[in-house]
Amino acid sequence: MGGRSDLVWRMAGRHASRARIGERTSLSSIHIQANHPEGQQMKTKAAREPFYGPFDELSDEEFEREVLDSLDQATTKISIRVPNDLLDRTKQAAQQRGVPYQSLMKALIDRGVRRLERAGSGAHRPKD
Repeated sequence: MGGRSDLVWRMAGRHASRARIGERTSLSSIHIQANHPEGQQMKTKAAREPFYGPFDELSDEEFEREVLDSLDQATTKISIRVPNDLLDRTKQAAQQRGVPYQSLMKALIDRGVRRLERAGSGAHRPKD
């Protein structure tokens, strides 16, 4: 096997504790963890509620389809400024999941835009 399939497995990541070197695991055995910084106090009620990752609602098939779809889409290079802390947290979350941080950022942006689209065109935006 090679090429695209290998890239999907690299993007999905594998837990070393679940797979021996050279052994493939199924997407169903991959667990994506929520990222809460250890030792950080949660000051608000919203912060004390459980965090759900961007892929928690996806079945294994949907997750794999999103990964494959993202590989097929044409891309455009952009430059954005983000706070250092946000970039560090994003890189840490990506490392924990075994995916490149830019791939995680693309998936998070896509997920957020889809939620906005689902919220509907009937939603009113506040005036500036």
